[in-house]
Amino acid sequence: MRKLIAASLVALPLLGGAAFAASQSDTGVIKHINVAKGTLQLADGKTFSVPKSIKLGGFKPSEKVVVNYTMANGKMLATSVTAAK
Repeated sequence: MRKLIAASLVALPLLGGAAFAASQSDTGVIKHINVAKGTLQLADGKTFSVPKSIKLGGFKPSEKVVVNYTMANGKMLATSVTAAK
């Protein structure tokens, strides 16, 4: 029983870190796109790093989008960018 409790206490901090890696979503209006640098900035000032696998060429400033992202090393890394309805 003691071993089970000790193992649970050791695993707790590891589970807490998983919450920070969870996917998040933000909806906003595009302020600036830099395809060469792979960045997308919304009108509220949030800037996302966007991998090359996500094509930004179809989006333009003033367009409303939904950005799904994860946090890594203090940066917001986009996992998808879609036009908002």
